[in-house]
Amino acid sequence: MATANLSWSVDEATLASLLAFGYDAWLIEREVPGPIIAEVSYPTTRPPLIADCYSYIYADPAAPVDVDQDIDPTTQYRAYPYRTSDGAQGAPVTVSFIRRGYITPQDVWDEGYANPPWTPEKVWRGIERAMAVIENVCGQWFEPRYSQFIYDGVDHDEQWLDQPICALHQLLQDDTVVDLTDLEVYNRHLTRGQLHPDDRNNPKVTYALDYPPGYRGRSRRLVADAALFSGGRKNVTMKGVFGYTELGPGEMPAETAQGSQLPIFYGQVPSEIQRAALLLTLTYMLPAEDQNQAFLLTRYTGTKTRDQSITFSGPSNDADGSYGMTGNIEVDNILMRYAGPMSVGTVGR
Repeated sequence: MATANLSWSVDEATLASLLAFGYDAWLIEREVPGPIIAEVSYPTTRPPLIADCYSYIYADPAAPVDVDQDIDPTTQYRAYPYRTSDGAQGAPVTVSFIRRGYITPQDVWDEGYANPPWTPEKVWRGIERAMAVIENVCGQWFEPRYSQFIYDGVDHDEQWLDQPICALHQLLQDDTVVDLTDLEVYNRHLTRGQLHPDDRNNPKVTYALDYPPGYRGRSRRLVADAALFSGGRKNVTMKGVFGYTELGPGEMPAETAQGSQLPIFYGQVPSEIQRAALLLTLTYMLPAEDQNQAFLLTRYTGTKTRDQSITFSGPSNDADGSYGMTGNIEVDNILMRYAGPMSVGTVGR
């Protein structure tokens, strides 16, 4: 089994028709030969179907693989428009799929590692461990993923996030759906191409400030309590696409409609993260004993041929601080630049 990243899209006319018939969610199914059909989504995790959003993604963590360790091509995925009020389903949309990974085995083979002995199974094992280490060290992931997050309300007009946000599809506060036009989504790196400031380093969703026409003063006017993420326990739910991504070749920053705050492209794995994943994969796809030797080589500093002694580096007070994160100093220097946002709390009376 492997995780399959799923994606599908609808055109403007189809989306308008679906919304007119009251469809408000997507139901995703997997079919394998037999046929055996199973819903990949759940009633509580179905992605919202919303206005101005033409591209959707989801993931299947139990996708079957073939002998090449790719997602089995005999597998079929379908996304059905779904109406929550009565359970009605519309005509299915074909879903594309690819195995999740920051790099592919072909990236490894392009470095001169032949298959065999570096079979897809060995390489994928290295890729998945490399991805897990990168996400654990950085505290965030580096591809667009549909997710649902539940937060404690902060009694403030800003809700800070732990993951960069690509697109907000729905926000519920105290079980009430909030109109997206009342919110500001900080994803300007995808909708505007703006990197100063870089919203990925300070991800948040805020209520839009309500100013009177022609207002030029400093103080702001909020719409009573409706403009606050009211204090509570797990009372703010966000559904959408999250992840630290960058636009790829040919992808332009833009919104699907003026003011929608929904990007046309969700972005892809940053090139530096791909480099880090490749370097770690080349180590993690080795047998365990060889992995230890590979890590030792990254600390090699000198040798004496007559005495046959070898010197290895170790942690020190004047080191660059990267020792011990992954054992590879080039990777460590990359990951230090991609650490997730710091969490800060306050103590009140």
